[in-house]
Amino acid sequence: MKTVLFLTLVFLISCIESIQNTNVLKKQGIVETTNSFGSAVYLDNQYVVTASHLLEDNKLKLSFEDGVDSINFIVFQHNDITLIKTHINFTCPPTIVATVKVNDEVYWLQTLFFKKEIVRLWFKGNVAYVDDSTIVVDRPFYPGGSGSGLFNYNMELVGIVSRYQQYENGLSLGIAEIPKFPLFIQQKIDGDLK
Repeated sequence: MKTVLFLTLVFLISCIESIQNTNVLKKQGIVETTNSFGSAVYLDNQYVVTASHLLEDNKLKLSFEDGVDSINFIVFQHNDITLIKTHINFTCPPTIVATVKVNDEVYWLQTLFFKKEIVRLWFKGNVAYVDDSTIVVDRPFYPGGSGSGLFNYNMELVGIVSRYQQYENGLSLGIAEIPKFPLFIQQKIDGDLK
């Protein structure tokens, strides 16, 4: 048992990255609901995106470095992606959205609760598969990571952490969704800046 725990710890440490980009850290917030927690990513103006499965009730609290909001307006939902308009006045620049291809390195911020404290660690993986709506990463995502941004090497947003898939052979892969908003929603986000 001690060997398994040690190997798990070594694996986790090998995945952790030390990323000090303060703008990226400011763009990542924490989502708290009655029964769960996860993350959200600031996009532009007062819009954030998160995983839809985190929104099981109306008691949603978003906490970012620039502010806290518990009254939010859901603008758009599709699959496991939800776009929310908040009342937070963000001071960081808008998030750049990009694409990835197989074998690209990707990074995500994993939110963990440790002894009643929130701990946030950067993890690194590689894209194992990508299509028009999904990115599969060669490392699992863990509970609390849902809604976190999946970023490329340049810290551009490429996906939203959704879930992990564990197979009978013990292999676990992380599944992220690619945020694609209909043109009228994108125009609204862009238009709010004017």
